[in-house]
Amino acid sequence: MICPPQTLQVTITHTRFSDNHYVGKLEIKKNGNLVSLKEYKSQPAETFTYAFQVTAVVGDVLEVTAYCSKFGLEIGKTNDVPLESLLQG
Repeated sequence: MICPPQTLQVTITHTRFSDNHYVGKLEIKKNGNLVSLKEYKSQPAETFTYAFQVTAVVGDVLEVTAYCSKFGLEIGKTNDVPLESLLQG
């Protein structure tokens, strides 16, 4: 059964951002496999939300990781989130 993509909204807070210090990369994994890798040249605000189209079914596990452009370090990472948890609100 083919499911239509759903919208995954990712809200990120990254303080002290500037022209050369921002969220530079965001990766989304489903069941441990990379399904989206986005690179950015700036960030719109200290806290912001991006929306992604992800095809997932109950039982899939989604993981999102954001990286800092200046230090290359992980800014934040979700715990592995089963899709059913997201659907239940």
